[in-house]
Amino acid sequence: MSTSLEKRFYAWVGTPRGIFQLVLLTLGVAVGLAIFMATQRAFFAEHVLEKYPEPSAATAQWAQNLNKDPVPPENDPRWRLLYQLWMLRSAEYPQIPTYMTRHAPKTTHTRLAHTLVAGNRAQRAQAVAFVEASPDPRWVPLLLQAAQRAERWRDPVGAQAFRAAAEKMAKKD
Repeated sequence: MSTSLEKRFYAWVGTPRGIFQLVLLTLGVAVGLAIFMATQRAFFAEHVLEKYPEPSAATAQWAQNLNKDPVPPENDPRWRLLYQLWMLRSAEYPQIPTYMTRHAPKTTHTRLAHTLVAGNRAQRAQAVAFVEASPDPRWVPLLLQAAQRAERWRDPVGAQAFRAAAEKMAKKD
């Protein structure tokens, strides 16, 4: 039975009309999925956000001794934990942004980009504070992208904050 179904399918796809119908079907599914995702922004904003677990004692200990301990390689998962620690307790660890920018720039860029996209308003503000605490010209394009995204999301306050931070950083350069 499956062989006759396969033959019919291949015969259908082998015609220009079959290819056209298959392309239209694919386009219809893609458009439908895009519309569904666009209308469900509130769901994604609520459930697909950056979440920061409570940091371990080892991470806090490492943060206390940043300049004393050897620097781990950039792909070490402890960098993510250090970033999470700063996002939760920035006042206790003001040295983390500068240290991460100096020793793990790619990881830091990735973490900041994720927060600026998937973070809530408070987390995005905290990411801007991270950037301001470790001024580096690499963060300017990231902040400008975040400002454009905020404008598309109809968040003028966020867009203004991102642009102000980018301008402040560009002036230091």
